[in-house]
Amino acid sequence: MRRPSVLFSMVLTAVFAVSPPVLAGDWAGWRGPGQMGASPEQALVSGWSAAGENLIWRADFVGRSTPVVFDGRVCANGRTGEGVTRQAVVACWDAGDGHLLWQREIPIYLTTVPFNRVGWGHPAADPETGTLFVPTVDGKLIAFDSQGNTVWRWDLGEDVGRFSGYGGRTHSPLVDDDQVIMGVINSSWGDQGAPRHRYFSFDKRTGEVLWVSTPGGSPFDLNTYSTPVVAEIGGQRLLIGGNADGWVYAMKVATGEKVWGFELSKRGLNTSVVVDGDTVYATHSEENVDEGTMGRVVAIDGKGTGVVTTSKELWRA
Repeated sequence: MRRPSVLFSMVLTAVFAVSPPVLAGDWAGWRGPGQMGASPEQALVSGWSAAGENLIWRADFVGRSTPVVFDGRVCANGRTGEGVTRQAVVACWDAGDGHLLWQREIPIYLTTVPFNRVGWGHPAADPETGTLFVPTVDGKLIAFDSQGNTVWRWDLGEDVGRFSGYGGRTHSPLVDDDQVIMGVINSSWGDQGAPRHRYFSFDKRTGEVLWVSTPGGSPFDLNTYSTPVVAEIGGQRLLIGGNADGWVYAMKVATGEKVWGFELSKRGLNTSVVVDGDTVYATHSEENVDEGTMGRVVAIDGKGTGVVTTSKELWRA
């Protein structure tokens, strides 16, 4: 699924900011609370439009990622400028009246990604600290405080050998407890020498690396963007995500230790899984591993260990 480049208006506040009711929860990351793409809010307005129906405010902003709403703010990742001034941009607005709180331009280096794909990755927010975590197409991961000041920063291309690719597909960070977790396809030194799709856990306050997990094999694609989710299954808190080697992996979120793997595709996975109870739903659009058809949806029993491709598949379509 490729996200189109659009000029979007922050009309999402027309859904969230209409009173009554007052917004009870945040939309602080990709696919919102519980990473299910669903909101628990009640009594929302039944219609709205960019033309003005139930519109509270608007801010024209060029981007292709999903904004986040938290701590009374709306923040987005995008692009700005013309010619030699072209660069990434991060901006935050007041969620109530739409006035710009801060905006930061970020130069993009060492990448072949075309400009219309800058601002691909989704930001993630931490309501506890008020920190915003923003990925860029050239491999930066930057933590901004509530005033837009840089708290910490990684240049993953230079620091750990992250592959940029030319497609612009960018992994998005995930905040869980005291961690910021993000998928990185890289090749570096020592145990990170071989190209792999790895998961890096950073301390959300300091940026210190807490663990690195390498659950899979050689990647089929160096440019994927499946965002992992966190769920409790069988008494374990698991990080579950699609990998660039075509497998879905579950890892212990506290340590990155692999719990199980499910082989799904002959190409890298770009979609996020959905977890409901103990069931993991995964999809892909490329060639299946066991027949010459394209695309599949599978339901996986998430309580397994080891290779669960055949033993824990509940159904497929």
